[in-house]
Amino acid sequence: MGIDIQLQDEDGKILEHVSDEKRLLHDLLPGGDHSLLSGIDPYGDTIFNRIQMDDFLSEWSKLKMKQMNSAQTLHLDRIECLALKCKKSVHLYLRFVGD
Repeated sequence: MGIDIQLQDEDGKILEHVSDEKRLLHDLLPGGDHSLLSGIDPYGDTIFNRIQMDDFLSEWSKLKMKQMNSAQTLHLDRIECLALKCKKSVHLYLRFVGD
């Protein structure tokens, strides 16, 4: 199992989610460079809020420049959609749920 992504409200209710059963995200994340994305814990939970979304989306666009297959590209696009929704509303959170 990979890192699942959830768009949650302030009560923790899952509004939308993207599953990562094929571990598509795990190999794409940067490691150890002190970026927001390098802080995503593949074995625990990592939560981002609306205030962090500008930085998150900037790093995400750089991540999308990596060489990847079509399944990875589609997966990153789906996660980006959740991040954009998180950015637009107060009390929404983007949660990465590691295995």
